[in-house]
Amino acid sequence: MLDLRDNRQQFVWTIEKIAVWSNFTVRAMQLLIRLAVNENTKNSNNSKGTLLGLFRIGPELAATESSPVTRLPAFLKLLRAPSDAERRLGLEAAKASLDTSGMGFRIVGPEYQGLKERAKLWVPGTYGDLWQANYLYFRTLVNETKNWPCHLRPDVCNALLIAVEQQIRTPPCTELAFHVLDTLVNERGMQPEKLNSFFWRWRKYKNDGKHPEIIKRLQTLESYYTRRDLVSRFNRYVLDVDWLEWEEERRGHNIKTRTRTRLLVKALARRIARKPEKFSEISHLLTPRKSAQGLWFFGEHLAQNDVDRILLPQLMEATLTAKHPTCLHGYLSELTKYSKDLYISIIDGFLDSESSAWLGTHIALNSDYDDDLFVKCLNVLSKGWIYPQQFSALRFGSSIDHIPKARLETLFKQLYDYKSEESICLLVELLDLIPFNDSSPVGSRFVFEVVSRAVPSDAGRDVMSGYHWKNVSRKLIKCNETYALPLLNILLTKMIENFRLSYDSDVQPFANELVQANPSGAWEVIKGHLEEIHPNQGHAILNWLEGGLGWINERESRGAIADLPLQEIFEWIDENPKARAVLIASAAPRTLDDINGGILTRELLSKYGQYDGVQSGVSSNFKSGGWSGPRSDYLKSKREKFRRWLAAGFDYEITQWIESEIEHLDRNIELEEINEERSRFD
Repeated sequence: MLDLRDNRQQFVWTIEKIAVWSNFTVRAMQLLIRLAVNENTKNSNNSKGTLLGLFRIGPELAATESSPVTRLPAFLKLLRAPSDAERRLGLEAAKASLDTSGMGFRIVGPEYQGLKERAKLWVPGTYGDLWQANYLYFRTLVNETKNWPCHLRPDVCNALLIAVEQQIRTPPCTELAFHVLDTLVNERGMQPEKLNSFFWRWRKYKNDGKHPEIIKRLQTLESYYTRRDLVSRFNRYVLDVDWLEWEEERRGHNIKTRTRTRLLVKALARRIARKPEKFSEISHLLTPRKSAQGLWFFGEHLAQNDVDRILLPQLMEATLTAKHPTCLHGYLSELTKYSKDLYISIIDGFLDSESSAWLGTHIALNSDYDDDLFVKCLNVLSKGWIYPQQFSALRFGSSIDHIPKARLETLFKQLYDYKSEESICLLVELLDLIPFNDSSPVGSRFVFEVVSRAVPSDAGRDVMSGYHWKNVSRKLIKCNETYALPLLNILLTKMIENFRLSYDSDVQPFANELVQANPSGAWEVIKGHLEEIHPNQGHAILNWLEGGLGWINERESRGAIADLPLQEIFEWIDENPKARAVLIASAAPRTLDDINGGILTRELLSKYGQYDGVQSGVSSNFKSGGWSGPRSDYLKSKREKFRRWLAAGFDYEITQWIESEIEHLDRNIELEEINEERSRFD
């Protein structure tokens, strides 16, 4: 099933239509299970998404006539399966069936099949029917997962907690939900951050005042869970605190009850400082998997109360082991108020060792600027002890403004010489933060070499890297416009190597700007590429000249070719009209109006239309693009545009071409209207 790729979605759609009818629902779901366990696609309506949709409980939420009771055997088959993959799929099915958050949505379609009457999808007769269906699936989930193996317990606990959150207000499910919660608070496989998050979300978002008894019982359970020991308190108030709960000022603006979270964190810090032996109980928690709002604050107050610095060696050792510097950084930031020399000596010690250089660099670069420490950070970078990304801290706030020109020059050259994609991207981002003038740490030549190397090339790159590259390139040209044509030359070379750049959202508009700044010079560069490469290789340049990919519903784009000097283009074509007219026709603007380059398109049809490939090349441009809605409407809008051009009184050759295009559109419109009418009954 994993190797089934061709027509896989067709199988899914076919089984989905079969599952609509109650006599075939369970068997169809079993087929989908085999596909879903071996899913190899990511679209939301793949076999897995379709299967989970069939488990949903609610008025017409599942595209089937079968009731939840009828579908239960498929649910049981998953939960009782021998393989972990099927069992985990069963947990996802449980989440889908018990979900009540807005009830979601469903794509309409499977219930309409040819000339048959619309399928009567399942609808509960009363709220009681709906609640009993939810209770049935909730109880089944609880009973069937009791004896699952230990390695699946975290997944089971998470699924049960989600079920509790969704169903605790459903009357038949309330007692079962509290029974499950009583088990989860003592379950080793239950992740504390998820349980703490559940209690917090209920107090903040689910307390509508209609269920006071539920709120009271939850508060009692939360109090028991949170106050069991030092570890549970540390998890709740330091690691798992929500940022809205932590930011009391924001809560004040939102007229929310102020919390005691910060006071409790201070109390924890005092408690551990008074009894240093307690630190070992929470040292393993200093590596949170998420951003812990209170960890820095805890470190600060630990330093305030640890007057004799007894905890400092333990905290340093735990940080080097855990590779998570937040708590120690908070401690040291407070330490600077009492002993700057001790702070400097600690950071120096970190930077003197390859194993701890990362920690010293992190703290030094994320603290107030110190020239001696910054020089040492540059030294450990040159030794290869740290990665260039450590200097990404300079991107935030105004950190880079405090660094002397000479130090920045050294840093920039080291990043450039590191010769990795990450270091170049970071260098570009840092260059975007500084002005380009006489006081700049580097010259125009260096910036040109950087942007030449950093041309966006990977479709999966960070979305901001192209943005910063475009900004730096624009600043370079504004500072020194002599680099405009050399940079355009490099961009065209890169386009030939990577077709995607011809329509890249950062490269394409910037290349257009270079053309607009110097049309004649740009044409010399462009024609040089067109003359030197094979026509098949020049397709990317022609695509860029035309304006990149077509827009939805004929939104016209202005390609770079519209800004090039027409006379020089025609002079170049006349040197070898048979070959070059066809080449330029492939890049002709998709319009006959003057505003977006239509003069060039008309002249190509009028002067060179007799050459084989010119008219067809222009036609292919007009046939590109996309649409939304019925294709017949899209084609009719194109036909109206051609009729307007037909009435404009263009030359005979142009008029003939327009008439042939209208005839082609007429045939296609008729064909699409037939297809669209037929599709209503499929």
